[in-house]
Amino acid sequence: MRPLVHPFLVLLALCASLTGYLVAGATPTSLSSHLQPNPADGNSSISTAQSVFEALAAGNNAFRANYTWSDAYDSHHFLYWGCSDSIISEGTIFKAEVGTFVVERNMANQFLDLDNSGQGAFGYAINQLGITHAIVMGHYGCSGVADAIATPPPPPIDPGAAAHQHWIGPVREIYSTSNRTEVVVLREKNEKHSHVDPPPFTDPGLRALIEENVRVNVWRMATSTVIQNLYHKFSRNETTEDHAVFIHGFLYDSEDGQVYNLGISVGPPGVRIPDVPFPLLPDFPRW
Repeated sequence: MRPLVHPFLVLLALCASLTGYLVAGATPTSLSSHLQPNPADGNSSISTAQSVFEALAAGNNAFRANYTWSDAYDSHHFLYWGCSDSIISEGTIFKAEVGTFVVERNMANQFLDLDNSGQGAFGYAINQLGITHAIVMGHYGCSGVADAIATPPPPPIDPGAAAHQHWIGPVREIYSTSNRTEVVVLREKNEKHSHVDPPPFTDPGLRALIEENVRVNVWRMATSTVIQNLYHKFSRNETTEDHAVFIHGFLYDSEDGQVYNLGISVGPPGVRIPDVPFPLLPDFPRW
């Protein structure tokens, strides 16, 4: 698969931005001047920022009022692999206690070999923390998946947008190759247009692509070197069920708060996959 934006171009754009400052003779002092508030703006932006932080501080105070440290927080059972989107928070939707999840989040909840940070967190969670269940959590209304359907922005493109487009490249690949009926219908409709905007969040093709993206990333995680090494130990009877790791695909519906099980869980050979107490996603084609 060829990424939409080559990593070298992203690096080149970042270097060009830095070079612009150096050529202009920017120093830490002159650079900091760009971060100072504009006197013409008055104090409105500062006041707004203060009120927002006051809400965070009040929330932390409320949290601390009922907080007691427990050794149970060191008993890790779940790895949560979710999206960066602010509408989905693992602690909120599961009403989970501190220490329930080891968490890794990124745009469109992707598990990718090129993501060193994610791979490091994954290996640590499996090998050092001994988590039992890894959950790939997608959600309807995912902007990252919607952007992968839309036409890429034309050049010139700023470094942040370039990085975003590069990151969602694997989702574009799923969109362009999926044989899921809803995705095919959307793709054929879009092929008739020279420019395509992100579809509305209710579009059946987008919803199906979000589901397929979870499926693909469950498969990527299950076939990763870390998991395959662990599963090979089971096939050679070198470990016990106490060290089993199960991988699950979940999907969150922000309209009603329901978490669905896609029914595509994976586990070690010869080990029964535990029952998952979430409703199966209706009309989702299983493996």
